[in-house]
Amino acid sequence: MAYVPSCGSMEYDCPRGCFSGKMSNMAATTLLERMVDPISRVLTPDAARQILQVRVDEETQRRIDELADKCNEGTLSAEERAEYQSFLSWFNLLTLLQAKARTFLKNSDGP
Repeated sequence: MAYVPSCGSMEYDCPRGCFSGKMSNMAATTLLERMVDPISRVLTPDAARQILQVRVDEETQRRIDELADKCNEGTLSAEERAEYQSFLSWFNLLTLLQAKARTFLKNSDGP
């Protein structure tokens, strides 16, 4: 998985305000898990392996790194903050999908 740096943490209450959603990290994780659960119930070994191969392209990773640096420096514009929050939201979703895929493959005795 591609590394997505965060502003101090991947939590929803980032200390610099880069990602300041209204939900607690625990509530958001539970909500995401409930949203992803139907997908995990219909996984096939091939689909699970494909999910594990998802990576961001180099250009996107460079943009994420740039936004993370600006977040850490406290210099994100409002537009950049929204863009960075979007990346973090998708990263959290992908991370959860990949965890479900790993669990599926482990339980189905297939790599």
